[in-house]
Amino acid sequence: MRQSFVSKTALKSSFIKAKSIRGVSRKGLPDKDPMNILLIHGKKPQKHNPMHVAFEECLKLALKLSKGNDYNLILISGGQTRSNQPSEASIGHAYLKNKTTIPIILERNSKTTIENILFSKNILQLYNISHIDAIISGKLLLRYKYLYKKLWPEVYDKADFIGAPVSYPLLYYLIESIYYLYSLVDIKERWLPKITKRLFRNN
Repeated sequence: MRQSFVSKTALKSSFIKAKSIRGVSRKGLPDKDPMNILLIHGKKPQKHNPMHVAFEECLKLALKLSKGNDYNLILISGGQTRSNQPSEASIGHAYLKNKTTIPIILERNSKTTIENILFSKNILQLYNISHIDAIISGKLLLRYKYLYKKLWPEVYDKADFIGAPVSYPLLYYLIESIYYLYSLVDIKERWLPKITKRLFRNN
């Protein structure tokens, strides 16, 4: 089982994959122009359904926001977290690609929440970020905001964190609370996820 610790090799890989997509999807957009970015964090597919209900709510919210805001770019972040399903980013792209004209790039390597944030950071460092709207399942906002502040502080004050409405079983909230409290003492989340991730995370 993978730890949340992120290697330099993995970060480089995330940059290479996104860069190849970037060259096609954002043609004509100057790198140094201020960019308003919509960042959608993925969700692990369900066993027999590639579209997790919480992820679908995030994508619906993204479409709603895209119609009322002047975004230059959409980034969908999430790797292949279930062996029989595509990457979370690819699933999100399939949902959005015919519904918006905003350029879309994909981060398809991350397997954990920590990687999700760091790999997105690695990709977006190419851009002059003016503002980011980060879409996350509503009940995960507290932990994501804390992780952004610690792992991506230069963007934290430029970001709005927007929660998509979704309901989870009570046990899920308990586990997510444990993750949040644990991240306060171990920002890389190196040990606790080894025990709980397979059973509880994004099920």
